[in-house]
Amino acid sequence: MHLKDLTKSQLNLLFCSAMGWHSQLSTTDEYSVEKFDKFCEQKLNYEWEGNLWTIRSDKVQIEIHENLYFRCGHIVGTGIGGTAFDLKAVCKCLREFGFEL
Repeated sequence: MHLKDLTKSQLNLLFCSAMGWHSQLSTTDEYSVEKFDKFCEQKLNYEWEGNLWTIRSDKVQIEIHENLYFRCGHIVGTGIGGTAFDLKAVCKCLREFGFEL
């Protein structure tokens, strides 16, 4: 599997895993983030550019490159600062998608 081939529901799960929300998602609803959209008033935006996915909400942005290099940041007025990132959950998520880590 290639990173570029991830579906929207897989990207939702990846983002929620990074934020530590993965255990709160309903797998029967294709990893819906609807309750987080309502709670946090955020929508997720996805963009594939070159060799990386950028997944962005109003407050957080994560990037994952084809070589599985990650970046995560909290969006502030002066740019993007550091934020918590659950790397263990992201790696588990990627293994479930079929990536070898």
